[in-house]
Amino acid sequence: MRKLVALHYSPWSEKARWALDHHGVAYRYEEYKILLGEPKLRLATKNVRGKATVPVLFDGGEVLSECWDIAQRAEAVGRGSTLFPEGCREGIRRWHERGQDACALARVRLVDNIREDSDAMRAQIDAGVPRPLRSVMYPSSPLVMAWFARKHAGACPGDGAALRDACATLRAELRGRPYLYDGLTFADISMAVMLQFVEPVSDRFIPLDPRTRRAWQDPVLAREYTDLLRVARRAVRAAAAEVGVTHPEPAGGARADDLAILGAQLGRPPRGAPEVARRCSLGLPVVVRMPPVLDSGEPFPTRYWLTCPLLHRRIARLEGAGEVRRMDQLLEDDSAVAEQMRAAHERYAAERDALVAADVAYPPLGGVAGIRVDDAGRAGVKCLHAHAADFLAGHANPVGERVALQTLPACCPTPCVAPRAAGQGWERAAAWSEPERELGTPE
Repeated sequence: MRKLVALHYSPWSEKARWALDHHGVAYRYEEYKILLGEPKLRLATKNVRGKATVPVLFDGGEVLSECWDIAQRAEAVGRGSTLFPEGCREGIRRWHERGQDACALARVRLVDNIREDSDAMRAQIDAGVPRPLRSVMYPSSPLVMAWFARKHAGACPGDGAALRDACATLRAELRGRPYLYDGLTFADISMAVMLQFVEPVSDRFIPLDPRTRRAWQDPVLAREYTDLLRVARRAVRAAAAEVGVTHPEPAGGARADDLAILGAQLGRPPRGAPEVARRCSLGLPVVVRMPPVLDSGEPFPTRYWLTCPLLHRRIARLEGAGEVRRMDQLLEDDSAVAEQMRAAHERYAAERDALVAADVAYPPLGGVAGIRVDDAGRAGVKCLHAHAADFLAGHANPVGERVALQTLPACCPTPCVAPRAAGQGWERAAAWSEPERELGTPE
């Protein structure tokens, strides 16, 4: 399966991810760790001397390290409407390059802002360093940011006006229209992520640590170009709504109401301390990461749990129609898919079991959702919900991928949950009903 190494908040990574998601291209996502992740990335890309940057897409034996190239690959192998309409490609490339230059210069300002804020520097350490090492690394955070500044120094020539010039050019070209061309294209995505350096979009689309969010903002440009910010948010919402889910979310991205919302979705208080792994286009949880052992000491083998009521209903209907038997038969008949599934069970168990303390009396067992795997690596499918959750969390899972293709997009016009009238928690929204699945989605 393809693997994308990226930074979830990086505009360059965002362009690649939106293109892959827009075209329904399955990939495993790996969050890049600044500084500590560079040796691994260099080894994987065989890049000894050059600048090590993300995004990088590993596609079979090929390595694509430019967001434009990744978008072109998504266009070639994916499905759905084109992001590069005939006759517009060169114009789209110019908008892409204009955005690249503006982002590179704005990144210099971002790094300078972070270096002036001790809390923001600590946030960078928290994002890239394992928890046990953070206290040791905090004193060196100025050196880390100085290294990062040197790495990207001179990335964009100019006098600091590239972002403002790009905003002025964009406004003049749009002339009040929602898109640069007849519909959503890669040019719109390029400009939308560029405007992250003016005023970042909501955390429901691109989560940012609150300690660094202010470093991204340019209040002067934000006041001057409020019209462009509205256009950017519209483009981001449109891109997310096409599949109904946003990107897999890195660990530690909890929000204040998440537990209450999960309780409303599930119809009961959530067990343990789940973290949201993926959200829908309305910002609500779709998949959560579960702890491998609950506070009671009970083992909990299901690492990824599906919470979206819409997907839960659709997958339940698949199970009722015999899809579990069909998936079991597929694994029996196709050795390549069976090998992919064996690897998925091993990866799932390894990730979960690495979080279990050595003195736990009853650790969780099995592969995906605790499914028993025999000595030959064979296992039944059992629960389609668990496989879909694993895949939607950004992992290679051949069963989960096939389930997702039969149930996405999951685009609800209204939220499935709502705040209680008295302001005490959340509840299932009375007005919510299951939307029809869009025609033309591959079955």
